[in-house]
Amino acid sequence: MKPDNTKYFTIALCKIGMLFIVIGLIRSLAIHGDQLSFLFGIGGYLLLSMHVVALEKRWAIPKRHTLISGGIFIIIFLPIAYWLAFP
Repeated sequence: MKPDNTKYFTIALCKIGMLFIVIGLIRSLAIHGDQLSFLFGIGGYLLLSMHVVALEKRWAIPKRHTLISGGIFIIIFLPIAYWLAFP
Protein backbone atom coordinates (compact mmCIF):
# COMPACT_ATOMS: atom_id res chain seq x y z
CA MET A 1 0.00 0.00 0.00
CA LYS A 2 1.14 3.52 -0.75
CA PRO A 3 1.16 5.98 2.14
CA ASP A 4 -1.92 7.77 0.73
CA ASN A 5 -3.85 4.51 0.60
CA THR A 6 -2.86 3.75 4.18
CA LYS A 7 -4.38 7.06 5.30
CA TYR A 8 -7.66 6.34 3.55
CA PHE A 9 -7.72 2.78 4.91
CA THR A 10 -7.18 4.08 8.46
CA ILE A 11 -9.96 6.65 8.09
CA ALA A 12 -12.28 3.96 6.68
CA LEU A 13 -11.58 1.72 9.69
CA CYS A 14 -12.30 4.64 12.04
CA LYS A 15 -15.62 5.32 10.30
CA ILE A 16 -16.59 1.64 10.53
CA GLY A 17 -15.70 1.65 14.23
CA MET A 18 -17.80 4.77 14.76
CA LEU A 19 -20.70 3.08 13.00
CA PHE A 20 -20.47 0.06 15.30
CA ILE A 21 -20.29 2.27 18.40
CA VAL A 22 -23.38 4.27 17.52
CA ILE A 23 -25.38 1.22 16.45
CA GLY A 24 -24.47 -0.51 19.71
CA LEU A 25 -25.51 2.55 21.72
CA ILE A 26 -28.85 2.79 19.96
CA ARG A 27 -29.50 -0.91 20.46
CA SER A 28 -28.54 -0.64 24.12
CA LEU A 29 -30.89 2.28 24.67
CA ALA A 30 -33.72 0.47 22.87
CA ILE A 31 -33.33 -2.72 24.92
CA HIS A 32 -32.28 -1.49 28.36
CA GLY A 33 -33.52 2.11 28.34
CA ASP A 34 -30.41 3.23 30.26
CA GLN A 35 -30.12 6.88 29.30
CA LEU A 36 -27.05 7.71 31.39
CA SER A 37 -24.94 5.02 29.72
CA PHE A 38 -26.24 6.22 26.37
CA LEU A 39 -25.10 9.77 27.15
CA PHE A 40 -21.63 8.57 28.18
CA GLY A 41 -21.43 6.56 24.98
CA ILE A 42 -22.47 9.51 22.83
CA GLY A 43 -19.85 11.63 24.59
CA GLY A 44 -17.20 9.05 23.72
CA TYR A 45 -18.47 8.92 20.16
CA LEU A 46 -18.19 12.71 19.84
CA LEU A 47 -14.61 12.64 21.13
CA LEU A 48 -13.73 9.90 18.63
CA SER A 49 -15.40 11.88 15.88
CA MET A 50 -13.35 14.99 16.72
CA HIS A 51 -10.19 12.87 16.62
CA VAL A 52 -11.04 11.54 13.15
CA VAL A 53 -11.69 15.09 11.89
CA ALA A 54 -8.31 16.19 13.28
CA LEU A 55 -6.61 13.28 11.52
CA GLU A 56 -8.30 14.18 8.24
CA LYS A 57 -7.06 17.76 8.55
CA ARG A 58 -3.54 16.77 9.56
CA TRP A 59 -3.26 14.32 6.69
CA ALA A 60 -4.70 16.90 4.24
CA ILE A 61 -7.49 14.67 3.00
CA PRO A 62 -9.56 16.62 0.47
CA LYS A 63 -12.86 18.07 1.68
CA ARG A 64 -14.68 16.27 -1.13
CA HIS A 65 -13.52 12.88 0.17
CA THR A 66 -14.60 13.66 3.72
CA LEU A 67 -18.04 14.76 2.52
CA ILE A 68 -18.43 11.57 0.47
CA SER A 69 -17.41 9.39 3.42
CA GLY A 70 -19.83 11.27 5.70
CA GLY A 71 -22.64 10.75 3.21
CA ILE A 72 -21.91 7.04 2.94
CA PHE A 73 -21.82 6.82 6.76
CA ILE A 74 -25.27 8.39 7.04
CA ILE A 75 -26.74 6.29 4.24
CA ILE A 76 -25.59 3.12 5.99
CA PHE A 77 -26.34 4.35 9.53
CA LEU A 78 -29.93 5.56 9.27
CA PRO A 79 -31.65 2.37 8.06
CA ILE A 80 -29.67 0.14 10.41
CA ALA A 81 -30.28 2.43 13.39
CA TYR A 82 -34.00 2.58 12.68
CA TRP A 83 -34.16 -1.20 12.32
CA LEU A 84 -32.31 -1.74 15.60
CA ALA A 85 -34.11 0.94 17.58
CA PHE A 86 -37.58 -0.28 16.67
CA PRO A 87 -37.39 -4.09 16.47
